[in-house]
Amino acid sequence: MSTRAGARPPVVMQSLVLMNSAGFIALLASRVVLSLNALALGASAFEVGIMAAVNQMFSVVLSVPLGAYADRHGSRGLFLAGMLVAVLALLLPFLFPGMTALYFSAALMGLWAVALAVLTQTLVGQLSRPEEITRNYTTLAIFGSVALFSSPLIAGFAIDSAGVEIAWLVILPFMLFDLAWMTRNWQRLPRGRAREAVQQKGPHLLRDRRFVWILIQSGMVQLCSDLYPFFMPIYGHAHGLSASMIGIVVAGAAVSSFVARLLMQPLVQRIGEERLLVASLVVCAACFAAVPLFTHPAALVLVSLVFGAGSSVGHPITTSLVFRSSPPGRQAETIGVRIMVNGAMRTAAPGVFGGIATLAGLTSMFLCTGLLIGGVAIANRLMLRRAPRPRP
Repeated sequence: MSTRAGARPPVVMQSLVLMNSAGFIALLASRVVLSLNALALGASAFEVGIMAAVNQMFSVVLSVPLGAYADRHGSRGLFLAGMLVAVLALLLPFLFPGMTALYFSAALMGLWAVALAVLTQTLVGQLSRPEEITRNYTTLAIFGSVALFSSPLIAGFAIDSAGVEIAWLVILPFMLFDLAWMTRNWQRLPRGRAREAVQQKGPHLLRDRRFVWILIQSGMVQLCSDLYPFFMPIYGHAHGLSASMIGIVVAGAAVSSFVARLLMQPLVQRIGEERLLVASLVVCAACFAAVPLFTHPAALVLVSLVFGAGSSVGHPITTSLVFRSSPPGRQAETIGVRIMVNGAMRTAAPGVFGGIATLAGLTSMFLCTGLLIGGVAIANRLMLRRAPRPRP
């Protein structure tokens, strides 16, 4: 990315990834502390669920308008506002213990979640050369896996050692790191392109059939990520597995996902993004269909390892495909549409497929999910055969 003479260089990709990791750790750890703090205050499971819904709803409501604003006016002000909101969210439950503060904290951290996802994913694409986009999104996903693994440990250790109210302050330094990053990189962040964004407003993004198809695949990737860790504990419990063994089974997917993302770039170079995405969906579909065939813990751990390797590559690929499909000047808005669709899937899927499990049983739920994901994979493979694309 070129700069004018005398201008400060653009944000270094490594620092952007670290900023995202710190913000992501704060976000995920806060969700753990939020739930346990609410339960410690006597909240019911229903009330905790309402807090989770409040935390998630902004991804559906605000992703697209926030992205459109960032395209026109840049991400600097939005990033700073999001970071300050997150700091406030972490301080409120400590300063004003009680359920009201927890509800406000859930809402404010939801705002930070939207800002972090839309703005970081857009910046990674904007600061990458065309041949680096997939690699940089993969790097972002690798560090996201680290945050996904470490944040519950940080929250749990903080609660056990210092108490649930002090745990909020233990998370706070991660957001202070992000504020320090913003102070250092304020002038380096790209400005908005209001004129270009207006000129490219054109037809609605969802009129592009190829873009809609990418969104469908992105939704399937999100479906995999959400349903497997949600229903596997239920399946394990139904077959007499202990809580620790269920944890080992679910953790297997997280371990293999980290390894798969490390190996992802050579695979993209060899077979291409879209074909690797097809393979990812096929693996996920096969794993969902295979779960009801096994009850032994060792077999379920093996299924989880394969599932984690297959599902983990889908998110960076679909993010890369969405960014490449965005019209000039509308990258953040396009990323926002993807996050909105994924947020809607994350909100609706557990209830819908939970209903299937209740009415028809867990076996039917796993088989239906496998058939749905497999059908999308097959359809995508047929489309690739009809319109082959050059390898990146």
